[in-house]
Amino acid sequence: MLSFHTKDICPVCKNKAKEVSAITVKFLVKDEYLKELSSVKDFFYCQTSDCEVIYFKLNEIIKQEHLIKEVGLKEWANPKTVCYCFNWTKEKISDEVNKLGKTNAIGDISEKMNSIGCDCEHKNPSGKCCLKDVKKIIKELS
Repeated sequence: MLSFHTKDICPVCKNKAKEVSAITVKFLVKDEYLKELSSVKDFFYCQTSDCEVIYFKLNEIIKQEHLIKEVGLKEWANPKTVCYCFNWTKEKISDEVNKLGKTNAIGDISEKMNSIGCDCEHKNPSGKCCLKDVKKIIKELS
């Protein structure tokens, strides 16, 4: 186990990370690894694409192999899921942009959020709504 002290700085890549809810950690970490954690509270989510760390807190690190699903924003992910609730990937958005010159990802996600609802806190590794990430991907591809 690595030892570090700045609570929101990733111990591996040294980038600032964002807090993630205990609900998200509990839902996405495999059961066999949950037992090894001191608790599911107070974790941070490392969004750095080439960093092996997904979640961390003082003296505890959770990596991809500890999770039940792949983190789409990490460079090794295939496919690169950006919307976990409605199955939008970077590849799907790219295909739409290449074929149609645009994508309906934002419209589709927004419509489904309003009609059937989303479950970002359980499904998205960040524990947050994906729309910011989807918009970033669209901007990159445009």
